[in-house]
Amino acid sequence: PASRSFDVANPTLTHMALVGLVNTGHVSLVISQNVDGLHLRSGIPRANLAELHGNLFMETCEVCGMEYLRDFDVGGISCRKTGRVCTRPGCGGALRDNLLDWEDALPEREFVASESALRESDLCICMGTSLRIRPASELPLHTVRNGGKLVLINLQKTPKDRHAHLLIHLPVDQVMRGVMALLREPIPTYRRHIQLCKSVSIPPSKEEDHKENNIGSEHNIGDADGSNMGGGSHNGGGSKERVVEVFSSCGRHEALPLIEAVSFKFSFDTLDGPDMPVKTVGPPYRCTVPRGARSAHAELRLAESCTVEHAVVQLQLRQDHQNDDDDDDD
Repeated sequence: PASRSFDVANPTLTHMALVGLVNTGHVSLVISQNVDGLHLRSGIPRANLAELHGNLFMETCEVCGMEYLRDFDVGGISCRKTGRVCTRPGCGGALRDNLLDWEDALPEREFVASESALRESDLCICMGTSLRIRPASELPLHTVRNGGKLVLINLQKTPKDRHAHLLIHLPVDQVMRGVMALLREPIPTYRRHIQLCKSVSIPPSKEEDHKENNIGSEHNIGDADGSNMGGGSHNGGGSKERVVEVFSSCGRHEALPLIEAVSFKFSFDTLDGPDMPVKTVGPPYRCTVPRGARSAHAELRLAESCTVEHAVVQLQLRQDHQNDDDDDDD
C-alpha cells in the first residue's frame, strides 16, 4: 500500500526485471531519482546504478568513501554526520547521510556517470517519471542528440514527449512483464537479508565492570526460506545473571524495522525447569536467562512485507557452574 513505510517496502516487478536485464547485459546503467533504496535492495550492482538524489538507507564515510546500506533510515539530510563511524580497518571516519535537499547540487560522480552512459547509449528508456525536475530531466536528450532512441513509459504526458520515438501510457509493471516475456528472460526472485548480532552476556554491575562476550557476532537472516540462519556458541557469565539478546549489527540502539517481535525459548538438560518462552513485544530484544538453562533460541516475528512470517536464531548457553572469568570459550 502507498502508506507503507520505506523501511519495510519491497522492490516491485519492475525493480526485479531491471536486475535481470542488468545481469544479462541488456541494461548497462540504471539512473534513479528515487531515494527509497529499492534498486540497491533489489540486487542491482552499485557499479550499474546512479542515484541522483541520494538514498535514505545509505551512509558514506567522509574519509575513505566506503558506503553502508542499512536496514533503517540513517537520518539526516544534506550529507550531515549520522553519529556512526566507518568500520573499515584503519579508517574510523565519520559517516554522513547522502540524501539531497532541494538546494543541494547533484552528486558529481553519479551525474557524470549518467551523462557518459547516455551519450554512448543507443536506447534510453524512462519509466514512471514526469521528467520535470532539472537537471535530471535533461539527461535523456543526450541519447537522442547522439543518434539513439528514447522510449517514455508513463501514465501522464511529459514535457519530453515530442523527443520520444515511442510513448507508452501504461503501468510500468505491466510493460516490463511483457518485455521480459518477449526476451524470454526470467524475472529474478527478491530476497532480503537482515544483519543481526546475537549475544549472551553478563550486564555490568555497580560492584564490578563485567565484560560482555561475543558482542558483534553477525548473523545474516534470509527472509525467503530460512537460509543463513544458524547456531554458534555464545557464552555469558557463570553463576551471575545472564542476558540473551538480539540486535542490529550496526549497534544495540539501531532500529530493526523488519522485526515486529522476538520470543526467546530456553531448554534444560534436566528437570530443573520446563521449556520457557519469554516474549518480548518490542525493542530492546533481550531477556534474562533462567538458571539451569542450557540452550536457547530466538524466534523472530517478521514484518508483513517479508515472504515468511518467522525466523529462528539458535544460541548456546554456557553452564551455570562455570567461572565468570573464563573468557577462553569462544
